[in-house]
Amino acid sequence: SPEPRGGDGETGAAPPFMLRIADEELVTPRERRRRSSLKASRANHATAASALAAALKELGLDKAVLGLDDEALAGMLPAHGIGARFVNADDTLRRIRLAKSPAELRLMRIAAVNNVEAALAAARTARDAGSTRVLRSRFMAEAALRGNSGLFMVIDGSSSEVMDWPLRDGMALSIDCVSTCRHYHGDYARTIFIGEPPEPIRRAVAAIGIAWDDIRGKLRAGLRFSDVTRIGRESLSKQGVDVTVSFRPHSVGLFHTDHPSASLAQGRLAPDLVLEDGMVLSVDCPVLDTGLGGTAHLEDLMLIRADGAEPLHATGDKVIVV
Repeated sequence: SPEPRGGDGETGAAPPFMLRIADEELVTPRERRRRSSLKASRANHATAASALAAALKELGLDKAVLGLDDEALAGMLPAHGIGARFVNADDTLRRIRLAKSPAELRLMRIAAVNNVEAALAAARTARDAGSTRVLRSRFMAEAALRGNSGLFMVIDGSSSEVMDWPLRDGMALSIDCVSTCRHYHGDYARTIFIGEPPEPIRRAVAAIGIAWDDIRGKLRAGLRFSDVTRIGRESLSKQGVDVTVSFRPHSVGLFHTDHPSASLAQGRLAPDLVLEDGMVLSVDCPVLDTGLGGTAHLEDLMLIRADGAEPLHATGDKVIVV
């Protein structure tokens, strides 16, 4: 590639074509469009930082106040002639993203549906999969087949990819599956029964199912995160069930947890956010106790509206029996 020219890192030349033309008559329309776009493009930059600096100068923002969601840029851009004042805007951008646009919601629905279908397809093979590693790899493959990119699958309370525990008859194990479509996230959790697990875990699974129904029936814009947790715990109390469940809400979107949150580095506490119309909310309902004969989890993506909430995907059964 050409050597950078000058302090701003610009090469001074249009991007070189990647491929020479062997036979003009065999060039496809797609190849012609690509070559035409490359020919019309601006000069190369040696680094992303120099390209960003050039764009800021062109927009007249080189001496403005700029909000950053990546603090590394504050150390990189001044070297390219940017005299702006930088402020941390990570939380600002996350607050802006809480309410989704119609286009974002379309992508969220696609991501959510693909994620659920991949999770269910993998979960139904748990008995013959034989191990957690095989089960996780099947989820990743099923997500890819549907156009999603698998991020992680927490199985039986562990997200470690090196974990490879046997799956046997009589087990109850939780799964928490996350994958993306065009950067938007799906997030879905269920409990798998392989045969008949012990009674304590069966009772716990039934309890979180009732609690999640109680929460879903009351979700609406205007509630706070703390209200969501309170409703879940009140439901367990009314049921007379003594299990520990987090009932932790979080917004989902371009990130798995896409809202302002606590930061030890910046000394801030997680805010008690108010639910907004257009927010996509997840409420994690894992059973945190041990010694019950298994693990359990429940989680769906809900679109918050002024008068209630609707799931972004088919919720189906709360337990997957194989």
